Amino acid sequence: MIELALGSGGKDFQDFLRKKILHYFNNSFLNQKDDGAILPKLNGHPVMASDSFVVTPRIFPGGSLGKLAFCGTVNDLAMMGAKPLYLGLNLIIEEGFDMRELEFHLKEISFLSHQYQIPIVTGDTKVVSRGSVDGLFISTTGLGESDKKLPTETITVGDKIIINGSVGDHAMTIFSQREDLGFDSDLESDCMALHEITLGLINKYSGIKFLRDATRGGVSAVLNELAQEYSLSLGIYEDKFSLSPAVLSACELFGFDFLELANEGKFIAVVDENEAEEVIEYLNQNWSQKSSIIGEVTELNSSSVSLKTLLGAQRIVAWPQGEQLPRIC
Repeated sequence: MIELALGSGGKDFQDFLRKKILHYFNNSFLNQKDDGAILPKLNGHPVMASDSFVVTPRIFPGGSLGKLAFCGTVNDLAMMGAKPLYLGLNLIIEEGFDMRELEFHLKEISFLSHQYQIPIVTGDTKVVSRGSVDGLFISTTGLGESDKKLPTETITVGDKIIINGSVGDHAMTIFSQREDLGFDSDLESDCMALHEITLGLINKYSGIKFLRDATRGGVSAVLNELAQEYSLSLGIYEDKFSLSPAVLSACELFGFDFLELANEGKFIAVVDENEAEEVIEYLNQNWSQKSSIIGEVTELNSSSVSLKTLLGAQRIVAWPQGEQLPRIC
């Protein structure tokens, strides 16, 4: 059990840091035992990203708070076309928190760190009094490098909009765990690191113009941001999206809009129309059989997102309003 004294900065804290945290991330950078990490010079442009994670429940099918904290920041770097190199890890722990659960999340992060060779090079740990935080919050900061900027300024009419798989799995997994619905025993979060996929795309195809992971706010938020930022009109097609039976049932039963559901392993790409089919073939052969072209850029110097429904009608896809599911990531 986490005691308040473990955050004191004294001997108890040093023992806790050494025995319960640092040994999961043993590397030459952390072994400098300084207030930060001196890192090697980069070959490309430095790219940084930072995020915080407060999901509830903290452990769920397909993922955990620790896994989200690692993958979330890695994916933010990946969406900028960067290769993730290093992560900083910050823990805010409530007094009384279960030490075994803390170590579970640290093991999750450690496993991914070693798997992808992205070391944890610096961090901070705070222990706060009961009621100050809900168990455990984690924030991560990532440093990556990129050889080139994605050519978003070249997006034009006819460019295709691609997604790398089914939508809503993460949100509905969290929802089902909170409400104890149990409507599909196979449903699990799509939480995963995406950098190998996106770097593979960027290295193989010159027509990758835009990447963004569809997390909070889902596909709707990404497309509206894209349309507004670059003055584009976008058209998407409902029959081109893939939804699991559990996600589809939940949307029908509870009135969720699948376009607004959070994902933790899905990205939206805008791709030159001449390479779009090849990109889909590459994704389906190497990563996901459910990747698809969901729409296209229809007009420049405008800003709107429209959906062609299964019945053939057109509806405007607006920015998400409010919060369908809080504490989702």
